[in-house]
Amino acid sequence: MCVGNGSVGASRPETGGVAASGFAGSSLQRQAHGPEAGLDERERAERNRAGYRAHAIFASLVLIGVTYTQLSIDLAASGKARLWTPQSAQQRSALFWELFIAAVTLPAAVPAWTQAPGEPD
Repeated sequence: MCVGNGSVGASRPETGGVAASGFAGSSLQRQAHGPEAGLDERERAERNRAGYRAHAIFASLVLIGVTYTQLSIDLAASGKARLWTPQSAQQRSALFWELFIAAVTLPAAVPAWTQAPGEPD
């Protein structure tokens, strides 16, 4: 049994680039990646909280990926099931760039998700 159709689907680097471009010029991006000297105490505290949450989310994504990979290897070796794994260089590249974009944008995305609508940056 093969789960999935072997395509990456929405895992396209150009799609992630478009999503990441929304954070590129935002004040949240400046706050997340800017020099500490240019931030006040509140912004530094928000950046530290966002960095902690972003790290936890990213580490969870990596752990899920490693667990899935190990399960797919074990199930394929035992003959019980065959889960989708990246077969081509294009699929591996798409996964790499999605993780890269997540790592770069999560510190700015976390405050954007947690900030109340209408609340100033």
